[in-house]
Amino acid sequence: MLVLLVFLIYIWYETFRLREYVLIKCKQVCRESNLQLLDQTIALAALSIKKTPSGRFHLYRCYGFEFSVNGTERLRGFVDMMGSYISAIRLEDAEGTTIYYH
Repeated sequence: MLVLLVFLIYIWYETFRLREYVLIKCKQVCRESNLQLLDQTIALAALSIKKTPSGRFHLYRCYGFEFSVNGTERLRGFVDMMGSYISAIRLEDAEGTTIYYH
């Protein structure tokens, strides 16, 4: 029972740590691109297990956030993570085009 409790605490802590890391990266990308990160928050949009090109399985997380170019319109962005690494940051502009950052 104690091992299960320690494992759950570790999972909670790791999830919190990764979420904070993603938020910092979102702020950095928005700042570098002269965009405004709205609400200063991110939210988990998807969670699954995916296979990498090397054949290994990793936990896939997709976090969503909103940003603005001019402060009035809300645009969507996403951060894709494989394990504990960011694989892509996607920003969708007003025309629906997605811009990728690695």
